Amino acid sequence: MSGVNEARQVPGTVDVRITAKADQLLVPLPEGKSYLGFIFARGASPAGVVRTLHAAHAALLFSIDRALVATTSSAQARTLEEGPPTPRRRTPPSVSR
Repeated sequence: MSGVNEARQVPGTVDVRITAKADQLLVPLPEGKSYLGFIFARGASPAGVVRTLHAAHAALLFSIDRALVATTSSAQARTLEEGPPTPRRRTPPSVSR
């Protein structure tokens, strides 16, 4: 997350609050239960406030990693159940004379 200070400097912006946490799993709305944060603005007209909100939002840069899902194949599952493989001795190749 970057650009919060820049977003706060946009004329008309009252505050920018980021409520999402760095280790939080984000689920898109409408299934998700929270927003990334909030931008508060004031202006002489509703249209001016909307322009301020858009400009402040444009200053923000979000970096969101994908969630990793662990899957295993049946062969991997068997290997995990059996434990690590037993080390084998390497037999030297036969030498013919």
